[in-house]
Amino acid sequence: MQFQRQFLVVNLLLSMTFVYLAPVTASSGNQESASMATVRGQLQDFSAVRQWNPRIFLNVNERQAIITADGQFAFENVRPGSHILEVVVPNRFYQKVRIDVSSTGSIRAYKEDQGMKASTITHPLMLRAEGPVQYFLPREGFSIIPYLRNPMVLMIVVFMGMAWFMSKLQGTEAMKEAKEQMQQFNDMADKIRN
Repeated sequence: MQFQRQFLVVNLLLSMTFVYLAPVTASSGNQESASMATVRGQLQDFSAVRQWNPRIFLNVNERQAIITADGQFAFENVRPGSHILEVVVPNRFYQKVRIDVSSTGSIRAYKEDQGMKASTITHPLMLRAEGPVQYFLPREGFSIIPYLRNPMVLMIVVFMGMAWFMSKLQGTEAMKEAKEQMQQFNDMADKIRN
C-alpha cells in the first residue's frame, strides 16, 4: 500500500513538472525559428555547367539545394552558426563559401582562399567557377637531372674524375715506366708457362 502511494506521488510530481515546462519549451522553439535565415544565391555560369548536373550542399551533404532553371538556389531555415556551402560539378572547380548566420538572422559570407585569406562576398551569393578541374597531371619531359642526382652515378663520376686527374698528374714518363713494368711482368709470365 505504501509503495502504491509513493508511486502515485512521484507520478504526480513528474506530470506537474511536464505541465509547467511545456509552455517554456514551446516558446523557446518559436524564438529559435524566428532567428533562422534563408541563404540564397545563383550560379552565374549555370548554362555552361547545366549538362553536368551541378549540386549545391550545405555542411557536406547535410542539406542539398534545388537549382532552378536560371541557376538560383536557396536554403531555408538555416540555424545560427557557421556553415560551409559547396558547389559540386564534375569538371569545374568552385571555391567553398563559409556562411556565418548570426542569432538575429543576418548573413555574412566569405570565400575561403588557400591559406588564411578570406574575401567577403555579398548576399545573395553570386558564384562562378574558378576554372576546369585537372584530374591528371601532364607527363613530364625527359631530363637528365634526376639521373645525375642518383648517389651511384655521383660516385662513378667522382671516381672517373679522380682517375683522369691522377693520370694527368703523373705525366707521360710515369706512364712509360708503368708500361715497361707491365711488359716485364708479361715476359716473366711467358717464361714460367714455357
